[in-house]
Amino acid sequence: MSGEILNCIVLKVIPIIIVFSLSVFVAGQNSVTKEKLVIMDKETLAKRVETISEELGGIVRSDATTVEKIETPFLRNGAIYRVAHLGKYRPMGFTVGIAEPDFTVLLPLNPKGFMELKEKAQIELSDSADERLKYVISFLEATRSFSQKFQILHKFDDIDLIPKPSDEEMEGYEKLKGKYVKLIEPPHFADDSKVVVFAIKQQSLVKIEGAVASNGDIKTSEDVLEPKLPIPFTY
Repeated sequence: MSGEILNCIVLKVIPIIIVFSLSVFVAGQNSVTKEKLVIMDKETLAKRVETISEELGGIVRSDATTVEKIETPFLRNGAIYRVAHLGKYRPMGFTVGIAEPDFTVLLPLNPKGFMELKEKAQIELSDSADERLKYVISFLEATRSFSQKFQILHKFDDIDLIPKPSDEEMEGYEKLKGKYVKLIEPPHFADDSKVVVFAIKQQSLVKIEGAVASNGDIKTSEDVLEPKLPIPFTY
């Protein structure tokens, strides 16, 4: 496993509280779930991860690790798992994709791996805007770096000001609010194929645009709107 991927899944600040969140978009009460429940216990998942990294396989197996299966109705024969480990010295997290019978891939900072997963897991993406939006959100959350903050925004008030801000910091925050309170919206389609997502990435406010092809291929671009937000340095 490359050092780049390992570095991106290790959280280097102690102590911190990790909050892994994946935004869930409901496709409607009348939607039909196509997803096969590719459910694994920790030991089975650990053995799959060990084919990539013995170290990470041991972390999955640890009693200090929790594993959560992410909802992926667009994968007919696969799944994505989110792993959170509260280690003695440093907490860490990562995502792993699997497809039967034997495909396993680490997803942090690995969009190509996500595209390979969707092929191996037999993607079945409907024309539903809600499902396609959920698909893009899953891609962004799964392929993020876990060594820095990543938070998808739905409104400006989702941005937390640092505790006990100075007068200057408070003034700067209010200026940002006046500038972006009407601009920041929940993730949405700007047209038939382009998704717009506002997010915090490390300390920056970014606008992400993603184009979704009918076969599930995703191309994204990112525009930094504000490079240094007065927000807590968390993950």
